[in-house]
Amino acid sequence: MRKILFIILVFYISIVNAQNAYQTILDQVEANSPFLSSLKMQVEADKAENYTGPLMADPELAAGYHWGINGNDQRRIALEISQEIVFPTVYSNKNKVNKISDDVSDAEFEVQRNEFLFEVQLLCNDLVYNKIKIEENKHCLRCAEMTRESYKNKLDTGEATIIDYKKAQLAYIDHKNEHDLLILEKDALIGRLKVLNGGIDIDFEQDTYANLPLPADFEEWYKNVEANNPVFVHLEKENALNQRLVKLQKSEWIPSLKIGYLIEDETDGGYQGPQIGLSLPLWSNSNLVKSAKLRAKSSETMLENQRVMLKNELYNTYLRAKRLQENYATMSSMMSEADGVELLQKLLDKGEMTLFDFLIETEYQHQISLKVIDIQYELQKALLELHRYSM
Repeated sequence: MRKILFIILVFYISIVNAQNAYQTILDQVEANSPFLSSLKMQVEADKAENYTGPLMADPELAAGYHWGINGNDQRRIALEISQEIVFPTVYSNKNKVNKISDDVSDAEFEVQRNEFLFEVQLLCNDLVYNKIKIEENKHCLRCAEMTRESYKNKLDTGEATIIDYKKAQLAYIDHKNEHDLLILEKDALIGRLKVLNGGIDIDFEQDTYANLPLPADFEEWYKNVEANNPVFVHLEKENALNQRLVKLQKSEWIPSLKIGYLIEDETDGGYQGPQIGLSLPLWSNSNLVKSAKLRAKSSETMLENQRVMLKNELYNTYLRAKRLQENYATMSSMMSEADGVELLQKLLDKGEMTLFDFLIETEYQHQISLKVIDIQYELQKALLELHRYSM
């Protein structure tokens, strides 16, 4: 059987280095990616910004010089320093908000990192798919070249007609064009991988797919996915932040104290001594608690909605992968039982098959092989989608 069938059938055999090879590419790209580097710096900037707001109001210093009017030569000098002190619960909630905001920034980075690395995995998958198609086409190209040369010799000896030779020539040209296009596609994919790798050349030697299993039991498998999904972690952190903001807004309804010291120097004497004030948040905090509650409820609803959507999406992907796996096994089995091109070539050489029938039969087998390759490719994409949150 053709070499391509061997390449395809090893999908069901444990490929020891497949997953490691993918991981090697992921590690290189992650280390060299300008996108991830800038994303990390943005996270650090966001974290720094979380602590730019003061936990305590700035102290206030006021001074005044007043003089008399209408002939009054008296004067008055006043100096006042004061500090607003809020309830300790406000300080505690602000500290917790800042820490949770850091967690939100980290979780958002993990979501974007996962999306980026998943794109790299899909690109690796496309490169393996391209290599398998190139190997399939190389075999067809060799057969077409042998047939063309054979009919060229037969034409020279008068055993074949010019029409037969042109048919063989067209078959060769067709496969040669297909081969050239596949090479161009490979170069384009390598170019994209280089861009993701920060413009640094990267060697991609992998010619087999990653060994990703199809979960035996979806429900049990999904429990682990849900627990490690960075999207859920991000939404949970945002939900926790919004819940804490509700507590912060509630605590800011508590009146704050303002303490200070006043010194007044007048022409005929003066005054000095401590003073205390009370700030009542009657208008500045209006509707802020209600807004924070609605935002918290919204994030909670969003989290639950995402859980339902992802489970449904992954279940459909699981069913699709299962069906593709069954189709792949069936078609691979049928291909292994079919007559190979080598046998057809022998029949052609013996004169037991016409050139027209040979070209029709080899093209048919080529198209079936491509369908099997396509099914394997789609299966691998589905498996990557199922395992994308395990990176």
